[in-house]
Amino acid sequence: MVETIVHGVRSLFRSPFALDFLALLSSRSAAQALTLAVGLLLVRVMAEPVFGAYSLATTSVGLAGVVADFGFDIILTREIAADREFAAVLTRSASLLRLALALLTTAALTVLALLTPNLGRPDLLLIGGLSLAPRGVMRALTAALTGLGRVRQTAWIEGIAALASALATVALVMPGFALLGDRAAAALWGLFVGSLVGLLAALRLTRFEEAASPNQAVSWGWLLYAALPFMIINLAGTAFQSLDIYVVKAFYWRAGAPDAVALYAAPFRILNVLLLVPTAWGVVALPRYVGYVRRPEVARRALRRDLGIGLLMGLGLSASCTVLAQPLTMIALGPGYAPAAPILAVVCWMTLPVCISAPYIALLTATGRQARIAGSVIMAGVLALAVNVLLAGTARRIMDNLMVVAAVKVVSMVILLIFYALSLPRFRD
Repeated sequence: MVETIVHGVRSLFRSPFALDFLALLSSRSAAQALTLAVGLLLVRVMAEPVFGAYSLATTSVGLAGVVADFGFDIILTREIAADREFAAVLTRSASLLRLALALLTTAALTVLALLTPNLGRPDLLLIGGLSLAPRGVMRALTAALTGLGRVRQTAWIEGIAALASALATVALVMPGFALLGDRAAAALWGLFVGSLVGLLAALRLTRFEEAASPNQAVSWGWLLYAALPFMIINLAGTAFQSLDIYVVKAFYWRAGAPDAVALYAAPFRILNVLLLVPTAWGVVALPRYVGYVRRPEVARRALRRDLGIGLLMGLGLSASCTVLAQPLTMIALGPGYAPAAPILAVVCWMTLPVCISAPYIALLTATGRQARIAGSVIMAGVLALAVNVLLAGTARRIMDNLMVVAAVKVVSMVILLIFYALSLPRFRD
């Protein structure tokens, strides 16, 4: 087993796959470094309730963004990797659909926010929703580039968008220039500017060498039908990841008390840096696994190798973060969030099951088993919600309650990993 992993690591890092993976990982790492730096700024300049409102709003906008994106990224990458001729027509159809969905989703999100305060402030959700349209089209273009094997261009586009978002956010937040009320609104306007700049960069860098003939077209109905399972998967996954924020808001947030949402959400800004590694790995691995679907023996060897590598990466990242949780919290979030260090020490162990899950997800997607992915996520999410409801309020102190939510999150990720493993019985030894 060890020899297989070592040989796999050596062969991978001498291949174009490794260059693509490192390019995308570097781009997303730089983007997360900027996000972390800007997040540190926001934590320090925003009052705790304002930062809590900002965190809740970005969570809700993220959920709405999944609906607006509608799972087209994976469809574009998979279909274009299988047949490059349809790159232009597929991307154009997906982009137009995303524009329409972004407008509808933003309107629906704002209306729902007027009905319930648990989703966030309506003004923040409206501003955040405006960024969904340019971001959606940009992501359609980068997904197409990934399918064409031009991952390094994808990395450039994502890096430009992240840099623009960071600069715009700082420019709007630092002088206190707050549209529609406060610095939380200014920060969300920064996201809109970054998405718009990213779209312009994508339009500039994207060129399709092989386009379908003008008479060829893609049915919007087929595209929606094909993408619907992936939208359900992404929505279930995002809801699963966001569930604990809403649990904290519903059960543990109290006016006038330390903002529970802010205390719980802050450590995830550090965790997101760790999760870059499995995320980038999975994005680059998908086209490779698409080529293995008709070669089960090759797929089995690749899966075994990638699971071993994922195990090593996950253990290293999780253990390091646990040991360094206190200084990382003090440096990245500031002394005001020092009580949240134990939360980081717990939630960072999500990295281990996520790293191991990445090759499973890539192979399940490549073999068309997206329904099993969605089912696994939904079952794990329902279990996590049930446990959180049962345990709500069992501890007296707010930090003890937040630690319970964090522990449930990690256990649910392990359960999700088990579900993924059970979804691939024919790839077991």
